[in-house]
Amino acid sequence: MDLLQTPIASVRAVDPKSYEKLMNKRIEYVLKQSLFGSYFAAFDQEELCFLKFYDSNEEAALEHIKKQFKNAVVVCRPDFQPPQELKLLLIGTDFEVSVWKALLKIHPGNTSSYNDIATVIEHPKSVRAVGNAVGKNPISYIVPCHRVVRKNGELGGFASGPQRKLKMLHFEGAKI
Repeated sequence: MDLLQTPIASVRAVDPKSYEKLMNKRIEYVLKQSLFGSYFAAFDQEELCFLKFYDSNEEAALEHIKKQFKNAVVVCRPDFQPPQELKLLLIGTDFEVSVWKALLKIHPGNTSSYNDIATVIEHPKSVRAVGNAVGKNPISYIVPCHRVVRKNGELGGFASGPQRKLKMLHFEGAKI
């Protein structure tokens, strides 16, 4: 099974300061190919804590993960086999985590606007903050930030680029 298609079994959230105290100090990563390009996935024990697509070389992706987890030993997991179900570890503020959990409720083939997300998390005037939280999503595609579009239906931003976002949405059957 492809990691990107693995169902989610659980979601655990922790704020960044608490995570520094709890951290395993060993982050294992894998580099994989997908329909959407190369991606870098990182795990704290058995919990997926980071997934980003990259277009540059592997060394640049590795440097990015080392910055993300400054105090950890970062090691490659060459024998990686995707689990039957994913356990997610969301590391962010309470607000960011509430946004990311709302993203998890957007089903494939559907989209939602930043305004919709702000309303769902009961912060209807925090559209800009929602956009910032969506942009900080540490687990791309699995936590489907690509399904968030502007209120007028335009694509909006995406850390991995608008072409990749569009490809993901078309793959899922979204009408854009």
